[in-house]
Amino acid sequence: MASAGHAGLAGAVYGAKIRGPHALVMALVFGRNKPFRQLVRDVLSATVTHSRQLGAYAALYTAMRAALVRALGEKRATLCAFAAGVSGGAVVWGDDTAINAQLNLYLLSRIVSGLVRSGLNQLGVRGGARGFRLWSAAMWGAIMVMYESRSLHPHMQASLLSSMRYIYSPPHDGVRRVERRDMAWTAAAWLAFAALTRAGAQGGRLSAPRTSN
Repeated sequence: MASAGHAGLAGAVYGAKIRGPHALVMALVFGRNKPFRQLVRDVLSATVTHSRQLGAYAALYTAMRAALVRALGEKRATLCAFAAGVSGGAVVWGDDTAINAQLNLYLLSRIVSGLVRSGLNQLGVRGGARGFRLWSAAMWGAIMVMYESRSLHPHMQASLLSSMRYIYSPPHDGVRRVERRDMAWTAAAWLAFAALTRAGAQGGRLSAPRTSN
């Protein structure tokens, strides 16, 4: 039980640590028309929800896995991990909410990537720069086909579809609306980055050791 409690605490802390800054940035970027109190409430709600669920899952998984291993033995540790993961996933992450969907998609991408790399390694195919380029090409080609096929829109993740509509839809159809303040912010970011890069390059040249003749 001590290990389950520690896992739960670590999960709660980690969930708050990664969700808080993300929720704050998303609120500042996409929630500028909301009242300040509502923005604060949204940030805290997302942070607490992620923290609570990750902590609950970590504690539940750790406790269930330990109990199953004691009952079935170490030789079936992999099966115990799968059973505990399935049970915890259904109980904690089973509701169709925005945070759960986001984390499930995150896990799915990592699982698929790991399985593909494992399969290629077993076939004697090494990834490297060329393999990653082919992987990127396949992913971007597939998602653009899904976007251009309107019949697939209901099956796409809502935030992804919204982002793609903002970027790729024609300006006359009422979906895209690039506001001046967004353009100003983007230009400011580019200029600041260019200035910092230039300053860094100049600083590097100035700090370079001089060779004596």
